[in-house]
Amino acid sequence: MNKRPIQSPLSIVFIYASLSTIWILLSDKVVEMVASSPSQITLISTAKGWLFIAVTSLLLYWLIKQYLTPADAQPSATIQDVRSIWLPVTLLTFSIITLTTILIYFTFQEKKAFEIRSLQTIADLKVEQLDNWLQDRRFDSRFIQLSQDIPTTFRAWRKSNDRSDLQKLVNHLQQIEKIGLFEGVRLLDGEGNSVWSSTMLHSQIDSTSRSAFLRIAKSNQITRFGPYLDKQGKVHLDYVVPFNKDTFDISPILILHLDPASSFLSSISKWPVPSKSGEVVLFRLDGSDVEFLNALKHAPNSAMQLRWPLSDKKLLAVQLARGDLDISHIVKGKDYRGVAVFGVGRSIPDTDWFLLTKMDWSELYGEALSSSAWIALTGLLALFIGIFGFYLMRQHQQLALVNGLHQAQTERLQALTLMTSIANSSTDAIYAKDREGRYTLFNNRAEQIIGKSKEEVLGHDDTLLFPPDQADLIKENDRLLVEQDTMTTFHQGLDTNEGPVTFLTTKGPLRDEAGEVIGVFGISRDITAIHKIEQELREKETRLRTLFHTLPDLIWLKDPGGIYLACNPAFERLFGATEQEILGKTDYDFVDKELADLFRANDRAAMDAGDSLSNNEWVTFADDGHRALLLTTKNPFFDDQGTLIGVLGIGRDITSIPASG
Repeated sequence: MNKRPIQSPLSIVFIYASLSTIWILLSDKVVEMVASSPSQITLISTAKGWLFIAVTSLLLYWLIKQYLTPADAQPSATIQDVRSIWLPVTLLTFSIITLTTILIYFTFQEKKAFEIRSLQTIADLKVEQLDNWLQDRRFDSRFIQLSQDIPTTFRAWRKSNDRSDLQKLVNHLQQIEKIGLFEGVRLLDGEGNSVWSSTMLHSQIDSTSRSAFLRIAKSNQITRFGPYLDKQGKVHLDYVVPFNKDTFDISPILILHLDPASSFLSSISKWPVPSKSGEVVLFRLDGSDVEFLNALKHAPNSAMQLRWPLSDKKLLAVQLARGDLDISHIVKGKDYRGVAVFGVGRSIPDTDWFLLTKMDWSELYGEALSSSAWIALTGLLALFIGIFGFYLMRQHQQLALVNGLHQAQTERLQALTLMTSIANSSTDAIYAKDREGRYTLFNNRAEQIIGKSKEEVLGHDDTLLFPPDQADLIKENDRLLVEQDTMTTFHQGLDTNEGPVTFLTTKGPLRDEAGEVIGVFGISRDITAIHKIEQELREKETRLRTLFHTLPDLIWLKDPGGIYLACNPAFERLFGATEQEILGKTDYDFVDKELADLFRANDRAAMDAGDSLSNNEWVTFADDGHRALLLTTKNPFFDDQGTLIGVLGIGRDITSIPASG
């Protein structure tokens, strides 16, 4: 056999070194000319390295074949090898290219879906924050309205015109400034004239706002007013708190001023994750325009200054305000800059406001393009490795197949052993049956409950374990599970070796590796003791309710605000109404104000004392009009955590009992 000259290895090294040097010099120049950012340099350099590996590998293969192959070797074997793998290589190439294309497509779609989910999450978060903020301010306003200090002091001052009463009123108002996040407080009289205001409130109320405040006060409801711009161009949001008018018709109106820009608007506008274009937009429909309420990312002075006509249907905010799309849809179009964007809209509960979270399409495309480039390079690398590794893979295919089968069998055996160990360690009965109802799995706990070993049970159906009627019922349930292809959990009473037992049973179809139903599996937990406790609790509740409804004494329960939560039939006679008509109402809905005030004072005394208090009360029964003297005992009523639920009252008719002494 003739061989090539001995200097062939040196020739190979020389050729390889020469071509590699030329490649490195030229490719680095190309990178310098093409790349304009560090990320592009990294990407192109990586691609250049992979391409270098591919080219040099082909070069080495060709050189080795040329210089180290015996001169008299026949090329028929090589040609045969090439012909034998060209179809698999072609299929591999097509598959990798197709897969790479699909991955790039799905990468873009996944990136888009991820950003949409992020927008939805941020929108829901911002809506929740804003709603909680508004609810807190309304709660603060309601707390202030329920206090009688301001209207009482105001009326005393108006009647007496005493400066000490005025000072008391000012002290109360100054205390209110510390509640919540109010920028300032203003008090108006019944005609809308300003009585007192915080020192930081320099602007005067215009006639339009004064008329609005008076109109709101007539409703006697706490109302949010705004946001609006004052004469200095500052954004305000007010809560109007009216007080009930007394017989003298001199009730004040309290205006609680808020600065949205320094409170909720600043936090709402913040984007919680890194993003170049992500933005939160708060707006509302105002006539034929959309009015932006917060300072925008690219227009800082836009709060209540920027408006947009509803005729521009491409604007995302306009689409949401017009109702062209359902609020849950993804909106696409442009923003106030004229840039192509997409976003998610939400409506703010109990307001006419809308919230939009959006980002630029260009940001999404840029991030997706970077990921797609890496996928494409990975696909090229996979193609290179696949082509040059295919021949070796064919040689080891059978060995790999055998090893794979062996590993799969080992894993299956380990899984089966682990499953059996878990089943036998469980305190629940675990079992499985074939389609004919014969047991194929029976764990240790099931053996204890039934009193038979698994050797006795396996291969037999339920007629061996239970009475005929119970066995037939179990078989029918199993048959329905298989037919309906469903899993269910239910209570089941069975006669066992441990006596009658109530089980919490979960059953479902059992499938093989191909997904075909091959039987039924079940897990049964003994809940006899729990079932018995639940039954005893229900019986005790029934007895207590019977006692509550049959006692001749009047019994009732109110919450701390005086609203009725429960009462018995004896109490229904007092108001001449059914329990359903009484629940949710107060004493003021059924008796005169004087008697209702007495009832309410006694309730508060019992709650303040934290103990039982008794007193005599003359009442008139609404059902027949007779008067009776009640010995009334009122007790504070607490839940298991010690929280005050309300007042429990018991009234006993002592009209016919003579007074002692």
